[in-house]
Amino acid sequence: MSGTTTRRSEDLFWHLNCGKRSLVVDERARDTRDRPLLSATDLLIVDHGKSAFAGDLSAYPQLVVCWLSAFGEQGPYRQWQGTEIVYQAYSGAAYCTGAPGHEPLYGFGERASYSAGMAAYVTALAALYERDQSGLGQATHVSVAETAVSISQNLVSQYSYNGTYPDRERYDGPLGRYRCSDGWIALFVKPGFWSDACDAFGLKTLRDDPRFSDGEALIRNWPLASDLIADSVRSRRSQEVVEAGQALRMPVELVTDVADVYCCPDLAAHDYWIEVSTPVGTRRRLGSISRTSSQISPPDTRPPELGADTDAIVATWSKREPVASRAARVGDARTRPLDGIRVVELTTAWAGPMAGRTLAYLGAEVIKVEWRGRLDVWRGQRGSRRYPGGEPGERPYNRNNMFNTQNHDKLSVELDLKTCIGQEAVRNLIAKSDVVIGNLGPGVLKRLRLGYGDLTALRPDVILLEITGFGEHSGFSSHAAVGPTIEATTGGMKLISYADGQPQFTGFALLDPIGGITGAGMVLTALLARGRTVGGSHVDLSLREVALQWLGEYLIRYGRTGSSPEPLGNASPEAVPHGIYPAAGADEWIALAVETAPQWAALCELIGRSHWADDPTFTTIENRRQHTAEITSAIVGWSCQHSKREAAESLQARGVPASPVNSGRDLHDDPHLFATEFLNTMNHPDAGIHRYPGLPFRLDTTPGKISRPAPLLGADTEDVLHRILGWTDEQIAALQDEQIAAAENPRRQRESNPVR
Repeated sequence: MSGTTTRRSEDLFWHLNCGKRSLVVDERARDTRDRPLLSATDLLIVDHGKSAFAGDLSAYPQLVVCWLSAFGEQGPYRQWQGTEIVYQAYSGAAYCTGAPGHEPLYGFGERASYSAGMAAYVTALAALYERDQSGLGQATHVSVAETAVSISQNLVSQYSYNGTYPDRERYDGPLGRYRCSDGWIALFVKPGFWSDACDAFGLKTLRDDPRFSDGEALIRNWPLASDLIADSVRSRRSQEVVEAGQALRMPVELVTDVADVYCCPDLAAHDYWIEVSTPVGTRRRLGSISRTSSQISPPDTRPPELGADTDAIVATWSKREPVASRAARVGDARTRPLDGIRVVELTTAWAGPMAGRTLAYLGAEVIKVEWRGRLDVWRGQRGSRRYPGGEPGERPYNRNNMFNTQNHDKLSVELDLKTCIGQEAVRNLIAKSDVVIGNLGPGVLKRLRLGYGDLTALRPDVILLEITGFGEHSGFSSHAAVGPTIEATTGGMKLISYADGQPQFTGFALLDPIGGITGAGMVLTALLARGRTVGGSHVDLSLREVALQWLGEYLIRYGRTGSSPEPLGNASPEAVPHGIYPAAGADEWIALAVETAPQWAALCELIGRSHWADDPTFTTIENRRQHTAEITSAIVGWSCQHSKREAAESLQARGVPASPVNSGRDLHDDPHLFATEFLNTMNHPDAGIHRYPGLPFRLDTTPGKISRPAPLLGADTEDVLHRILGWTDEQIAALQDEQIAAAENPRRQRESNPVR
């Protein structure tokens, strides 16, 4: 008996299992009449899908069950097998990652599975929170593939809005990575910051150049601007360039490797690492995924030996009081798990809105406070590829596909927070709310007198989630940051590369949606704790430290061996062949991975090389690795004759993990996403009827759902001020006359309904 497959990787197992106990379940223990473990269990997680579990759970109504599977329990791809390269290809991420004229890159590690783990955490906690209210457990489901699609950057909606989708030609915005004399930097030029970029990078003669001075012009001419920046920094030291840019509040960071992160003085200075004693000395594990005001320190224990706790667990749990009798109260389940929870959202762009979107999907009333004097940057105009038919229209702030994808089911209240009356209004609103979410930048909430200390004076049990690039505790806390530049500091970018060694960004800002889902999980954690008398919480969430968890096995391996990983392109140490290969058509690709002998035999038969299956030259992964070029040639000879979807379906039908490398267009029309009802068609009052991606949180009894399109700017101002704050028509009119509050077309917003 070898236990979970993660035990095969010492570093991965260490990262995922510190602080846990190990129980080996034999056939007698499966019979819960003899060993009633499940009656004393709150949450059961099964990671091979529902079909892999033989037990009958109907006798345990208190139990929350989380079924994890590769492609879900429904839909035409429900039997598909997944690996990291398959998930990244299916999700659209690989299609956008890499350089033009080259094959797409899948990335590294197990990022899709980590993301699905966090999605499962959110889903399970939502069900546990519901159980605290009603006493009823339920089954929940998370698909790794759906999770990967849900954190892809609005690919479905962009294609639906105007028929375009991102590719590897360029990031749709002023983003680049540049080689300095001693290393690489990553840079994002925010709208309106071109003149500052010129000052920081020695391009002062171009400050007023019309090709770059306007935001739209800069995006249009970014390849030229990027070349000029590359020339200007090539002979300068990377740290000098970072300091010059950050002095002007520009998001620019060093591109680090795993060794740099492990040895980072800043992480050590704020006690990020946990030292664990082992029989052979002290080893490190990674710290918590967030910092909270009521945090209990994670245990410093090492991973368990296989079955070490079996007897103790069985003896103890068999005597525990059944969970059902400990429920707060038993009653009918509600419509959605977070019904009755109110959230005030002070956010912009992606990470904060994604957290709020998740809570709204689960039933919370989410009120987005905004002001046209400082719009959410995703409401702002950012190129024709953001708007229906490429046209911004009279109110572009209501027609941006990026904003309209990440803000379903929210209310929009316009209040000018730079005024005393506007601040008073939002403070009164917070006093009647459970949660506040902010990601406006380090220190912004404190400057608005909305820091955690200010909020607890309004409501002692309030939960504040602040999402920043590096966290309040970090020496980098004041750094201007966006997802891609934060990614540069994690060691991950260095692992995404072709043979030339140039680091590549993930195709879009992966850290933002991962941070958003993680933030929602931290809010749910705080809500559960509050319901059990802990009180309110201040959650300080660092996107960098969230991302480090996704590289945990690499960091732990470096600590154990002192060896920093090298980029492998699309290769893998665990599978050969493992790559992305051309299919029929221009820029069309198929991803596949062969990990086992049966998979190798099936591939050989499909590509017309049946005799290779038993040839000793190819029977082991290491043998096949030595003949990669020959194997690749045979695969390409076959794959180029088939469409990518046909090729993937043929491979999966024979048990070989594979996927088309999907673009935004492919996801928009994907038959599996249609069959699982992951895609949603919504009628937005200013943008029209379009298709949007869903979210991966599925609950059987209190399911989440997308009910309404994203709000028009200020559409709910009057309703919220009337209904929640009790303000009179005269008070609201006075605020509107002074341009402190605004409401735009509230009736049209209320009359808009989802198509499905």
